[in-house]
Amino acid sequence: MNSFLKVSSLLFILALSFSSCKKEGCIDNLAENFDNDAKDDDGSCTYARTKFMGTYSVTQSCVIGGNDDFAMTVTDGPNKNEVMINNFGGMDINIRAQVSGGNISFKEEQTGVVYEGTGYITGNTLTINYETCDAFFYPCSDPESCTMTAVK
Repeated sequence: MNSFLKVSSLLFILALSFSSCKKEGCIDNLAENFDNDAKDDDGSCTYARTKFMGTYSVTQSCVIGGNDDFAMTVTDGPNKNEVMINNFGGMDINIRAQVSGGNISFKEEQTGVVYEGTGYITGNTLTINYETCDAFFYPCSDPESCTMTAVK
């Protein structure tokens, strides 16, 4: 009986240790590789915004303003699902954009102008379509429309 008690105790301890194991993985639900079953964060989280990061050579075409060439950078935003587009439109302003998969969207007022648009990334090319409008007249009946084609 003594050996039965020892074996039972050993099996109980083994069962307890297996049931208390916590699966490691990415536990941040904003990450692309979020693991709903993970209980401990293993530092492996990756975010959609990472694919947007970099320095771009931009060609911009606007209905009224014509064409421009300039450089811009995309950096981390204040939140894990956001990026900052620096030197937006070649105008030395920074726009905060929300990231969802391979897409971005934004609506922000800077220096009395509302910038509103969407974009998507394919490989190393980021395409952004946006409109501008004086904040005083927003929403505009005739906004300035522009398309940026940005290549890393």
